[in-house]
Amino acid sequence: GIGGQRLHTAEDRLSWHDRTPMDRYGDPDEVARAILFLLSDDASYITGHTLSVDGGFAAAGILPRE
Repeated sequence: GIGGQRLHTAEDRLSWHDRTPMDRYGDPDEVARAILFLLSDDASYITGHTLSVDGGFAAAGILPRE
């Protein structure tokens, strides 16, 4: 996605890509659709939940060690 290309170096993008189960950056429209869902009546009974819109990055549990 455009945001990742502006914020990360080529090395950072490759590292993120390699650690993301979906093998790609998310598209801003994908994030927007998640937000629209949470704002909709379809999500009216959802509370206390963290929705990770990250292509499986957080769920995979593969964070780099520093």
